[in-house]
Amino acid sequence: MLSDLKHLVDLFGILLESKEGHKMILFVEDCVTKRMELFPLVLATACECTTKLIEEVFLRYVIPRKLISDNGPLFMRAMLQ
Repeated sequence: MLSDLKHLVDLFGILLESKEGHKMILFVEDCVTKRMELFPLVLATACECTTKLIEEVFLRYVIPRKLISDNGPLFMRAMLQ
C-alpha cells in the first residue's frame, strides 16, 4: 500500500567497526511524524540498504510515495551497486 508519506534516507559512515562488524548507519526519517530510525549496516551495499528499508520500515509501516536522499556519494554509490 502506497501512502502520501515521504521518507528521508541517508547513510552515515564509515565509523569505527562494532563487535558485530557494522561500519555504517542507515538513517530513515518520516517527514510527517518526524520519527527517525537508525539501522546499523556492515557494508552498506544496495542489497543491504534495500533489505533494511523493506524489512524494517516498509513492512512495519507503509511504503512511502517518495524516498528523499541528498544524493550524497555514499548513498548513491550503495544504490547504484
